[in-house]
Amino acid sequence: MRRNTQGLALIYVIVIMSLLSVYLVELMSNSRIMLRQTRRAELAAIDRNLQASGAAWIRHNSSSIPQEGITLDTSLLSKRQASITLVPDAEGIQIETTCTLAAEIHKQTRTAPTPSR
Repeated sequence: MRRNTQGLALIYVIVIMSLLSVYLVELMSNSRIMLRQTRRAELAAIDRNLQASGAAWIRHNSSSIPQEGITLDTSLLSKRQASITLVPDAEGIQIETTCTLAAEIHKQTRTAPTPSR
Protein backbone atom coordinates (compact mmCIF):
# COMPACT_ATOMS: atom_id res chain seq x y z
CA MET A 1 0.00 0.00 0.00
CA ARG A 2 1.43 3.35 -1.11
CA ARG A 3 0.55 6.62 0.62
CA ASN A 4 -0.16 9.79 -1.30
CA THR A 5 1.96 12.59 0.19
CA GLN A 6 1.17 15.25 -2.36
CA GLY A 7 -1.67 16.62 -0.24
CA LEU A 8 0.58 16.95 2.78
CA ALA A 9 3.26 18.75 0.76
CA LEU A 10 0.64 21.19 -0.53
CA ILE A 11 -0.47 21.97 3.03
CA TYR A 12 3.18 22.61 4.02
CA VAL A 13 3.63 25.00 1.10
CA ILE A 14 0.45 26.92 1.98
CA VAL A 15 1.50 27.26 5.64
CA ILE A 16 5.00 28.42 4.68
CA MET A 17 3.59 30.97 2.19
CA SER A 18 1.21 32.40 4.80
CA LEU A 19 4.00 32.71 7.38
CA LEU A 20 6.19 34.39 4.80
CA SER A 21 3.46 36.88 3.92
CA VAL A 22 2.99 37.79 7.61
CA TYR A 23 6.75 38.34 7.89
CA LEU A 24 6.79 40.56 4.79
CA VAL A 25 3.90 42.69 6.08
CA GLU A 26 5.77 43.23 9.35
CA LEU A 27 8.94 44.09 7.45
CA MET A 28 7.09 46.68 5.33
CA SER A 29 5.58 48.24 8.43
CA ASN A 30 8.98 48.57 10.09
CA SER A 31 10.53 50.03 6.95
CA ARG A 32 7.80 52.69 6.79
CA ILE A 33 8.54 53.67 10.38
CA MET A 34 12.26 53.86 9.65
CA LEU A 35 11.63 55.96 6.54
CA ARG A 36 9.53 58.42 8.56
CA GLN A 37 12.26 58.67 11.21
CA THR A 38 14.87 59.25 8.50
CA ARG A 39 12.80 62.07 7.00
CA ARG A 40 12.46 63.75 10.39
CA ALA A 41 16.20 63.42 11.04
CA GLU A 42 16.95 64.90 7.61
CA LEU A 43 14.61 67.82 8.28
CA ALA A 44 16.27 68.43 11.65
CA ALA A 45 19.73 68.39 10.01
CA ILE A 46 18.60 70.82 7.30
CA ASP A 47 17.12 73.07 9.98
CA ARG A 48 20.38 73.03 11.98
CA ASN A 49 22.30 74.00 8.83
CA LEU A 50 19.84 76.80 8.09
CA GLN A 51 20.08 78.09 11.67
CA ALA A 52 23.88 78.03 11.55
CA SER A 53 23.90 79.82 8.19
CA GLY A 54 21.55 82.47 9.50
CA ALA A 55 23.70 82.99 12.61
CA ALA A 56 26.86 83.26 10.48
CA TRP A 57 25.15 85.77 8.16
CA ILE A 58 24.12 87.83 11.19
CA ARG A 59 27.70 87.86 12.54
CA HIS A 60 29.02 89.25 9.25
CA ASN A 61 26.12 91.48 8.12
CA SER A 62 24.15 92.49 11.22
CA SER A 63 24.24 96.18 10.32
CA SER A 64 22.61 95.66 6.90
CA ILE A 65 19.38 93.95 8.03
CA PRO A 66 16.38 96.12 7.15
CA GLN A 67 13.71 96.71 9.81
CA GLU A 68 11.09 94.63 7.93
CA GLY A 69 13.51 91.68 7.73
CA ILE A 70 15.32 89.88 4.96
CA THR A 71 14.91 86.47 3.34
CA LEU A 72 18.19 84.80 2.41
CA ASP A 73 18.80 82.73 -0.72
CA THR A 74 18.99 79.05 0.26
CA SER A 75 19.28 77.47 -3.15
CA LEU A 76 22.91 76.44 -2.54
CA LEU A 77 22.30 75.17 1.01
CA SER A 78 19.65 72.58 0.37
CA LYS A 79 18.09 70.72 -2.53
CA ARG A 80 14.87 70.72 -0.53
CA GLN A 81 12.45 73.61 -0.33
CA ALA A 82 13.88 75.74 2.47
CA SER A 83 13.97 79.37 3.58
CA ILE A 84 15.69 81.58 6.14
CA THR A 85 14.14 84.87 7.21
CA LEU A 86 15.94 87.25 9.54
CA VAL A 87 13.75 89.76 11.39
CA PRO A 88 15.17 92.26 13.93
CA ASP A 89 13.22 92.69 17.17
CA ALA A 90 13.82 94.17 20.63
CA GLU A 91 15.66 91.10 21.97
CA GLY A 92 17.93 90.56 18.98
CA ILE A 93 17.41 89.09 15.54
CA GLN A 94 14.91 86.30 14.98
CA ILE A 95 16.03 83.50 12.68
CA GLU A 96 12.94 81.88 11.15
CA THR A 97 13.63 78.68 9.23
CA THR A 98 11.25 76.58 7.18
CA CYS A 99 12.09 73.37 5.35
CA THR A 100 9.84 70.92 3.54
CA LEU A 101 10.38 67.26 2.73
CA ALA A 102 7.60 65.30 1.08
CA ALA A 103 4.48 66.18 3.10
CA GLU A 104 6.31 67.21 6.27
CA ILE A 105 7.04 70.86 7.04
CA HIS A 106 9.51 71.83 9.75
CA LYS A 107 9.36 75.42 11.05
CA GLN A 108 11.47 76.86 13.82
CA THR A 109 12.19 80.31 15.18
CA ARG A 110 14.98 81.27 17.51
CA THR A 111 16.38 84.61 18.59
CA ALA A 112 20.05 85.34 18.06
CA PRO A 113 21.61 88.17 20.03
CA THR A 114 22.68 91.17 17.99
CA PRO A 115 26.47 91.07 17.72
CA SER A 116 28.27 94.07 19.11
CA ARG A 117 31.01 95.60 17.00
